[in-house]
Amino acid sequence: MEQAGKAARVMEKLHPNLDHVWRTVIHRNNQPAYSSPEVNASMDTWIAFYVQQLDAAFRRGYLGVVEPN
Repeated sequence: MEQAGKAARVMEKLHPNLDHVWRTVIHRNNQPAYSSPEVNASMDTWIAFYVQQLDAAFRRGYLGVVEPN
């Protein structure tokens, strides 16, 4: 996902006039961080956790900075 973030940044610089769908992911960094769920947590809890992890990795690649965990 970090590589995808880097690629998105390049694509945005090459084509700034396009509506890039990843902008919502980039600006979604003010959500509270989910801690690692309990082993027996619901599937929805695990999905929310991993979506947040993937979004954070994308932002790290796009922004080129390391976000706090």
